[in-house]
Amino acid sequence: MKKITKKNFLIPAKDKAKYLNDFKNIYKKRPIQKNIGGMPIINLFNLYSVIRSLKPKIIVESGTFKGQSSWFILKAAPKAKIYCFDIDLTQLIYKSNKIKYIEGDIKNYNFYNIKEKSILILDDHQNQIERLKQSVLFGFDYVFLDDNSDNKNHDFYTLQHLLKKINFNHNQKIKSIFKTMYIFLFLMVNKIFKNSNSYSLLKSRLKDFKFKKNNLEFLNSYIVKIYDFHIHKYYFKKKFYADFKSEKKNGKYQNLIKLKKFNKN
Repeated sequence: MKKITKKNFLIPAKDKAKYLNDFKNIYKKRPIQKNIGGMPIINLFNLYSVIRSLKPKIIVESGTFKGQSSWFILKAAPKAKIYCFDIDLTQLIYKSNKIKYIEGDIKNYNFYNIKEKSILILDDHQNQIERLKQSVLFGFDYVFLDDNSDNKNHDFYTLQHLLKKINFNHNQKIKSIFKTMYIFLFLMVNKIFKNSNSYSLLKSRLKDFKFKKNNLEFLNSYIVKIYDFHIHKYYFKKKFYADFKSEKKNGKYQNLIKLKKFNKN
C-alpha cells in the first residue's frame, strides 16, 4: 500500500503579492464583520488563494453557514458555477443571485460525472472520510478540507484521524445528549405506529467512528496528494496576531486534496 504524500501548497511566485493585496481589499468590504463560528481571516485567505490558483469551473461548498466564505469564493471565481449547501439555510446573512443555494445534504445531490475542473469545499462538520469517498464517486478534482484536526476531542472524524489510525469517540455535552435522546424516542414512537423513519439526523449526532483499514486503502488509491498551507507571517503576524498564534485559526488544520478520477467502468 503506497503512502499518501504531503507537500506545501505554493501560490505561483508572480501571483503572491497580488493575491494578498486583493484579499486585503476584499476583506475590508466583507459582508459579515464578526463571523463567529465561521472561517477566520487566515483560513479565508487560504481558501481564496486556492480558488484563484486552481481556477475551477465548478465550486461546491458544503456548510455555507452565514455565507461569508461563499462571498470570498465568488470574489475569487466570479465566472464559476457555485453551489452552496447547508442543512439550515435560515442562517444565511449574505446571499447572491450568482450562487445556487440548496438546503440539504450534498450526498443527496447529483454531481456524478463532473466534466469540468471542480473543487468541493468541506466545512460541514461531518465525517471527512465519508465525504472524501463521496467526492471520489462524484468525480471532484480537488477537495478543500477545513477543521482537519487530529484532536481526540474534535467534533467529527477527520482525515488526520484516519492517517494516524485513531479511533474517534465523540464527546457530547449534556444539552446535546438530551436532544439526541429526544430524537431517538421520537423515532421509536414513530416506529411503534408503523411509520417509516429516516435515521440520518440521529446518525449525524452519533459521530463515533473506528479506524478501518479498508478506508485507508481506498483513500490511498484515490488521493493523489495532500497539500498543507504556510502561515503568511509577514502580514498576519503583524495585523492579526491572535489568529496567527491560534492553531484553530491559523490554517494549520486546513488541507487541499488532489483526487484521482474514479473509473466507473
